[in-house]
Amino acid sequence: MPRPSTPIVQRDTVFAVALRVIDDDGIDALSVRRLGRELGVSSAALYHHFENKQEIVVGAAELALRRTPLTDVWSDDGAPEELLIQGAHLLLDTLSAHPALMPVLVDRRRTGMGRLVPEGNDTRAVDLCFDLLERFVIGTVYRSSLGDHLDILDREHFDRAVRALVRSCMSELAR
Repeated sequence: MPRPSTPIVQRDTVFAVALRVIDDDGIDALSVRRLGRELGVSSAALYHHFENKQEIVVGAAELALRRTPLTDVWSDDGAPEELLIQGAHLLLDTLSAHPALMPVLVDRRRTGMGRLVPEGNDTRAVDLCFDLLERFVIGTVYRSSLGDHLDILDREHFDRAVRALVRSCMSELAR
């Protein structure tokens, strides 16, 4: 049977349903069979579009990150320090909303905070700070998802820690 000229199901639709299942019931509850049932297609149809379940899980994680409104943070007069701080808060909100995805995100690590800086700007120093903040936020949420109740998830403590990291990072890079 030849492949259909148009996909039976859109990739982002599959990722969105997978994300919902993962958020509601955990990553282990997601199977290609269950996903097919939820989408009204066969698991074979999904395997036609995706190599395996892991590709779908990674796509769901990337969808969650794409939904982070990072572009709302940038303004032409925004200081890089504030940009980093606001981005860290947005990333915390996104990752905290999807704790079951933490193992996938820890493996992939790059969360896309670099999207905060518009093209054409010198981003070398800011990129290094993004890397630091991504690791900090991912580690914070990951430890929390494992049941390690950190005071850092208190907004005031989180903000102070992020501001200290940003100040330190930017001052070191300015040397």
